Amino acid sequence: RSKAMCTLKPHQVDFDLAWNKLVRTVDRVLQCEDVAKETWTDTFFTIYSLCVAAPEPHCGSLYTHVNSFLQQHCQAVLQRLDQVPDVELLAAYHRSWRTYYDGSSYLHRLFRYLNVHHVQKKQPSDADLCYGGMTRSADAHTLEVFELAMDIWYRMLQQLAPRLCPLVLAQIELSRRGVSIDGSRLSSVVQSFVDVVHWDRKRCLTFYTEQIEQLLLAQTAEFYAAEGDALFARQPVHRYIELVLQLLREDGERMQALLHPSSVDKVRQEAEQKLVENFLPQLNQAAVGFVEQEESTNLANLFQLTRSLPEGHKELRRLFEAHICSAGEQALATVGSSEPAAAAQEFVDGLRQLHEKFKAWVRGTFNDDAQFDRSLDLALSKVVNQLDAAGKKQCKSPELLARYVDAMLRKSSKAVSDSELEEKLSQCIGIFKYVEDKDVFQRHYQRLLSKRLILGVSHSSEAEEGMISKLKSACGYEFTSKFQRMFHDVRLSESQSSDFADAHGRDALGISLHVFVLTQGAWPLQASNTPFPRLPSPLERGVTLFQRYYTNKFQGRRLTWLHAHGTADMKLKFSRTYSATVGAAQAILLLQFNDLPASRTLSLADLANAVGVGEAELQRCLAPLIDCGILQADATGQQLHVNQEFHSKRSRLRVLPAPAKEAEKEQERVASQIQEDRKFFLQAAIVRIMKDRKRLNFNSLTQLVLVQTTPRFKPEVKMIKTCIESLIEKEYLTRSQAKLDEISYNG
Repeated sequence: RSKAMCTLKPHQVDFDLAWNKLVRTVDRVLQCEDVAKETWTDTFFTIYSLCVAAPEPHCGSLYTHVNSFLQQHCQAVLQRLDQVPDVELLAAYHRSWRTYYDGSSYLHRLFRYLNVHHVQKKQPSDADLCYGGMTRSADAHTLEVFELAMDIWYRMLQQLAPRLCPLVLAQIELSRRGVSIDGSRLSSVVQSFVDVVHWDRKRCLTFYTEQIEQLLLAQTAEFYAAEGDALFARQPVHRYIELVLQLLREDGERMQALLHPSSVDKVRQEAEQKLVENFLPQLNQAAVGFVEQEESTNLANLFQLTRSLPEGHKELRRLFEAHICSAGEQALATVGSSEPAAAAQEFVDGLRQLHEKFKAWVRGTFNDDAQFDRSLDLALSKVVNQLDAAGKKQCKSPELLARYVDAMLRKSSKAVSDSELEEKLSQCIGIFKYVEDKDVFQRHYQRLLSKRLILGVSHSSEAEEGMISKLKSACGYEFTSKFQRMFHDVRLSESQSSDFADAHGRDALGISLHVFVLTQGAWPLQASNTPFPRLPSPLERGVTLFQRYYTNKFQGRRLTWLHAHGTADMKLKFSRTYSATVGAAQAILLLQFNDLPASRTLSLADLANAVGVGEAELQRCLAPLIDCGILQADATGQQLHVNQEFHSKRSRLRVLPAPAKEAEKEQERVASQIQEDRKFFLQAAIVRIMKDRKRLNFNSLTQLVLVQTTPRFKPEVKMIKTCIESLIEKEYLTRSQAKLDEISYNG
């Protein structure tokens, strides 16, 4: 142990004698020949002794001698390779390079002490290398032994590259033509152009790029330009696409195996330019037929082929969008000719099938690409918002969608599970997001919701509230505030009717009276212009008592009675007892027959005088009662009597009158209200914007208004201009005298 410790102490060493002993081992290590363990250990300690020698270490001399030895070795390799013919040069170079590379790595380990205690102390810092303009070199002793070996081979390779690089490119071209080559050998040769300068961060790929990559890109362009012309001349377009995809796939795998990763994309881009971009007009022309014939396989191949081009998918997306619009027009062509309920069903089913079909295209054919998904949304939005009502300019999609939702949320004889209903309503929300005129949908939905709530025909309150919640998530609280108020009124009316019955005795009136007290601004109900029949005394007394009860309870509130919207549940006694839900006016008409003998008839004139209505209203109320068989008319149609032989399989009947003729004008009234609401909404938006900005020109103001209103509806610029003029007249805004297109806020 003491002897070993002594050898670690610095002592005087004869450098020439030590080097002559050392160089034989260094040569064997560099040649990757076997070295005994004892020899390796002795050599390592010899290097250590030279580095710590007294009185002066021999680090500098040792580094210089190693440098000279490596230069002599590489020069000998170059002379030997110069004698090798071209056909054998790649193999010979590969053997020499692999031996030298592995030997240098072993040599690096052997001279580890020299690297740590001599070279690394002289190396500049990273900051000096990046910002100080300093470099590392063999002359300054700043390259470690392995880096020194690579740098010397780099200088040798610079002289050999003019012969070696053409052979590399020739091998790659042979591989492209289907000839089998030694890929691992070629990859190692190519990688040597990178490894020899890997230690230099500033130029680690420069040598490789100049000697290999640039020449290969030029060769790739020339090769695939000729290949593309030949293929396109011989093959139909769909087959050309398949072959080019195969070529690019094979070439990509080839380049990944042979080249540095930084070159793979560059080579692919060069190949795509010659094989794809140069033929893009012809490919887009063929895409027209692919889309029209819905050839999903060819479209998928074309999508894959053009996906990496900057504008490769632009024309394909346009064709896809146009095809969806065309398919949508065909699918919804007959919607306007059907009854409202059937039209709504046909409209939603058509859109759902259209969305499912082309969404499958996006997922499969177009690999779930976000741009094609957006094209699908744009196309469906056009289909939805260009569905014009017959002979009118307004879009009827909002009304049809509202009617479909109404049919889903109504009680039906068809059993629908909650999960199925939820799925259908979610699909409706998906269609609703495409609707531009959401305020039109809001109006129709509000009107239909009021009927469901008053008639008590909703599927369930949970389903109604779930739909309102979905609409709220899509459009915000303001959009659904009236809907929620309507629900609040219905719940409050139930408690008020119960309190009224408790206050006056539930049996004192002789009838069960339930009154809906509705907030006027939240419900789309108006008093009818048609005179309502005189109420029978029990009902008149109940209405009077409730009026008094409500007025006493809520001071200052005034009730406006809408009897035409009321219903009555009556018991009809024939051979069996039936429960019938009828309109309020129908109930009054039926009561006229209540105390008459079975054989007694009443004329239309008698009924009209008894209830105080006109002939048209009388016929509207009587028609469903006659159609279902409760009443019968004589041959003249002027005399009516109760059908004593009435029979129905159902014990509960709904015999409500058809909508009054006034309802035919309801669409025009709703459209007029929507226009008025839009004007108020636009004016409010303009005032909010101008209050914040104070001064704007017309174009800027128009753009800001469109941003605020588009989520609700898409106004025309003409309407915005009209609203601005109206606000100027009301002195909310002022037009600038200096600039006519500039508007100021009067605050």
